[in-house]
Amino acid sequence: MRAVIRRSQFTAREFTQGLRATTATGNLVIDYSQHMVMLKDHEIALTPTEYRIIAYLAQNVGRVVTQDLLLEHVWGPEYLGESHMLQVNINRLRRKLEVDATQPRYILTKVGVGYSLAALPVGTSDIHS
Repeated sequence: MRAVIRRSQFTAREFTQGLRATTATGNLVIDYSQHMVMLKDHEIALTPTEYRIIAYLAQNVGRVVTQDLLLEHVWGPEYLGESHMLQVNINRLRRKLEVDATQPRYILTKVGVGYSLAALPVGTSDIHS
């Protein structure tokens, strides 16, 4: 029951905070109104939790978001300190979004602090040099 309420509160916050309709970085586009993530014009199938993580990172694109802030925003305050759960979901997201999940370009780690969604020029190629 709490999870359903938390998801509905997340959706309400998205629209009441006056967010833009989409965020784009590189070839990654997050469409908030459709709850959709596109990579190179292909929809990426994400779980609701994965979507909440990437959407929150996208709302803070280019800035490091602490693990605790992500945990609180995605799961709620009762999950503070549960960093393993966050790490597992970040790894799943990387496998879905990155050309090489071991060399991430989109979801970056700031060791000991948190994660950020890289601010890449729109349309940047996903081929590594």
